[in-house]
Amino acid sequence: MKRICSLFLVCGIILMLSGCAPSLSSIDVEQKEVTLNKGDTLTVEVSKTYSSESVTEEQAAKAIEDAAISWTSSDEKVVTVEAGKLTATGAGNAEVTVTAQCGKETVSVTINVTVVIPIDD
Repeated sequence: MKRICSLFLVCGIILMLSGCAPSLSSIDVEQKEVTLNKGDTLTVEVSKTYSSESVTEEQAAKAIEDAAISWTSSDEKVVTVEAGKLTATGAGNAEVTVTAQCGKETVSVTINVTVVIPIDD
């Protein structure tokens, strides 16, 4: 009887703890298509969505802080990116991929960037 009670207690604790941390379900950016002039910069904000419905505001805020965000450019001759700041370096098209990782969950979103060189009047 003691073993069964201990088993239920352990299972209950595991279920309780697994429900505490929100699971990262998606990230998004406001602009998925961007056109910049060479030399322009744009700072992109990332929004994150968590799948756990029983998350307190404090848990969500902590999870957002803990989610590691990485940024990569498919062509740094067109656009570079550092901590969400896009810099147009040359004419062409490139993709900027934003990836968020929170625990074992990894999600990403892509921004299509076109850089033009303006013609002076």
